[in-house]
This record gives sequence, C-alpha cells and structure tokens, in this order.
Amino acid sequence: MNEDDPLYELEEILGISQNRYSILLPLDADGDRKVKPLTFDEFQEYLSNLSGENHTEIYEKEHRVAKTELGSCTVRTVHLFLNHGFVPGRDLWFETMVFSDHDHPWDQYQARYTTYKEALAGHEATCQVIESGLTPEDFCGLTPEDF
Repeated sequence: MNEDDPLYELEEILGISQNRYSILLPLDADGDRKVKPLTFDEFQEYLSNLSGENHTEIYEKEHRVAKTELGSCTVRTVHLFLNHGFVPGRDLWFETMVFSDHDHPWDQYQARYTTYKEALAGHEATCQVIESGLTPEDFCGLTPEDF
C-alpha cells in the first residue's frame, strides 16, 4: 500500500499497522514460531515466489498450528496471513475454529490469538472444553436469548 492509497491515511489516523500481512517463521529453539509482519508489497512478493506450487499443501504445512479430530468435530488452529486485530495495539495473527455438523453446539466457534504459544494453548483449551461435554452456554453462562 502506498501513500496515495486512501486507506493509507485512514490507517495512519486510526493507528493501524501498515504491516497487516505476515508469514510464520520456522520453529525456534524455544518451541516458538514468530510472526514476520510484511507490507502489502512484501506479501505480494512472497506469494509470487510460490507460483506453480500447491498453495493448499504449503498452507497446511507452514501455517497450520494444530488440527484435532474429536468425534464429529474438527478443531483447527492456523496462522492467518492477514492481521485480524482491527483494534490498534492488538495484533491477532492466529485463529482456532471448530467445524462440525450444524447440530453440534460448538460448530463455527472461533477464537483469535496474538502469538503462536497462545494459539497452541487456546487450541488445547478448546479441545478440552469440547471433550468435557460443556456447551457454549455452559461455558459462557449465556443463552441465545441473552443477545
């Protein structure tokens, strides 16, 4: 994004990071994977270097944090290329989602995290809650009527 782009000025006013895209770096000695923020142009260059490769396989290999099958549920935690932290000062680079049949109470549940280690812990916690048999209403104390 360049300074002529109307979004550039808005992002400056709101204090939103110009580095909204990222790649996930390899596992380090501490068992962590750091996020490397990229500008839009740097991200486009990264994608162009992948041309001809199977993008799905690369995403699964390099950007999946964890995947767990729990009966009819699949819990997936991934690195998001695009920063989903739309509030200044809170970058959200990872997401856990639950996929299941539409009758399952946790279907489409999602949580987002800043770091790889938070994402791993959140994935594990999500799996534990689903395995416990608690429903979102039990977990949060809210029912659809509360909204």
